Amino acid sequence: MGWRIFLLGLLVVVAGLPLGRPAEAASIFEKLVMPGELSKAHAKLESECNNCHKAFAKQAQDDLCLGCHKPIAADIAARSGFHGKRKDVAASGCKHCHVEHIGRDGDIMRLDAETFDHAFTDYALTGAHGKVACAGCHAAGKTHREAPQACNDCHAKADVHKGTLGTACASCHSTASWKQVAFNHDTDTKFPLTGGHRKTPCAECHKGDPKTVKTSMACAACHGGAKDPHKGTLGPSCQACHGTDDWKKVLFDHDQTPFPLIGKHAKAACAGCHKSQDFKATPTACASCHDDKHHEGRLGTDCASCHNAVDWKKVRFDHARDTSFALTGKHAATACTACHKERNPATLKLPTRCIACHKSEDVHHGAYGSDCAKCHRATTWKTAYIKG
Repeated sequence: MGWRIFLLGLLVVVAGLPLGRPAEAASIFEKLVMPGELSKAHAKLESECNNCHKAFAKQAQDDLCLGCHKPIAADIAARSGFHGKRKDVAASGCKHCHVEHIGRDGDIMRLDAETFDHAFTDYALTGAHGKVACAGCHAAGKTHREAPQACNDCHAKADVHKGTLGTACASCHSTASWKQVAFNHDTDTKFPLTGGHRKTPCAECHKGDPKTVKTSMACAACHGGAKDPHKGTLGPSCQACHGTDDWKKVLFDHDQTPFPLIGKHAKAACAGCHKSQDFKATPTACASCHDDKHHEGRLGTDCASCHNAVDWKKVRFDHARDTSFALTGKHAATACTACHKERNPATLKLPTRCIACHKSEDVHHGAYGSDCAKCHRATTWKTAYIKG
């Protein structure tokens, strides 16, 4: 009975309005039948129902909603974002989810964080992101669509690279584990890690200074300076001798130099000839390493004319071939110094006449001249061979 009285009174009020003002009559009627207050977000629209409602055209309500909420309308048109990716949004209408007139504190968004499927947004939650609290990305006072999507927006403070590698964190990191780097040094750089380089901590080469992010690939950049035992004398191309498998194992081929290692030279320790790490300054003359204590310089410095690298003591000098005085008879058994008495190089080429050595033994005192070979032989000096 009460509702009939209310309706009758309403009709009386409407009937009493001027006939020339139907719109005003409709507005008063709408306010009278409004089921409840609007939410705080829409409170300013409450004075004019036609802001959200079109008289006798319920189907036009969605257009009025989207007319104000333009970003949502753009999502639906582009099929992006939550409202664009949910196929049932366009078919259901806004009021299906967003109910109004439930009071100033009414929840018109009706978002259930527990059941909300983030896959229907432009940012699917994968890996560790699925365990992050909503407030970790969605800041208070901002709409959900304003949440940042770039890795660097959330991880900038944790960026150990200090921005030197740019903001494309996903090129190395994944959501499965931030510390597990997907970066492949072999394929993603021009410097594949081989041998001992694979075990080297990143910080050993990448010191962290923004200016050194693009670390030099030259060996000397890490192995030079105070670490270089050659003190830079061999240049920066360490790879010419060293490999990454074992830095101390030298790959250098001495046979490719002007001084191939043969005979006992191949077994000699490097330091035996290379007194300093300036290898290029090492002399190649025999006398540089072999002290001439026997000849004392009388035979010059061309040791190789008599000696060889296979056996230093085995001399290949042939007195018959290499001089004009073949050693025969007792001369073959005579010590070199018996004839070559002086140490002056100028006297090495001794006279070959017999009298030069046997003058003191000349019992003839020069009566028969100086051509001893007319009577004597090298086999025995005391036996004379006189013709006729």
